Amino acid sequence: MLALIVLLTLSTDGIRQSSDPGSPITPLWVVLVPPLVAISLTRALPWSAPALEPTVSNARAIRRSGMALLVCAVLFPLVIGITEIDDSAEYFPAKVVILDGIPAALVWRSCRNIKIARPRMAWQWWAPIVVIVVWTILSQASPWIAVPTFQGVDLGYLIVGATLTALTAGVGEELFYRYWLQTRAEALLGRWGGVVLASFAFAIMHLGGDRQGNGLLVEIAAVIIVQGSFGIMPRAGEATSNRVPEMTH
Repeated sequence: MLALIVLLTLSTDGIRQSSDPGSPITPLWVVLVPPLVAISLTRALPWSAPALEPTVSNARAIRRSGMALLVCAVLFPLVIGITEIDDSAEYFPAKVVILDGIPAALVWRSCRNIKIARPRMAWQWWAPIVVIVVWTILSQASPWIAVPTFQGVDLGYLIVGATLTALTAGVGEELFYRYWLQTRAEALLGRWGGVVLASFAFAIMHLGGDRQGNGLLVEIAAVIIVQGSFGIMPRAGEATSNRVPEMTH
């Protein structure tokens, strides 16, 4: 709520959802409607289904691995901010090492101490697709969406960049923040404690530069609203797992 107040006060024209050149300013209502509708849809899922909660056999081991993963989550934006490599070729290797390589070793050592629940009902597999389709239409394919221009950008560069982004963001980020960090945070802090922690870490990871042009406060508020609300989507419903943001991302 505080982040929304900051944006409504200091960034009345809207926000930039991307730091890519030519990224348009998006009105706040365009940003907020898709995740709010998606969250509402997940809340409409059957209440009789059991919540998909992780089961822990060794809380101490999971606590250690969870803290180590949280350190990685904090370390990544710090490294990117200090080195200013977010627009260079070194960005992708740094992300793979800090958010996937090191965490993979940490998770491997503690994986036997936590059991992640799997969907038991058929609708738990197809229902997220409905949410994703609606979210995609509202956020990507609606007539009010401003389409960024890529004039002057080399096609080969665009293809390579898009592929690397899809792999490191769509796969790597979701693996780290949702599958590894959030499940352990939920096991230790409870369902919503884990959701909030993982969503906040995911949001802060997207800090970089002053894309909003209105200072650091607006930048922080923007990533909390955009990426933070995106992170709430997976667990808004009792029986939805992390598949909604994983597949959407």
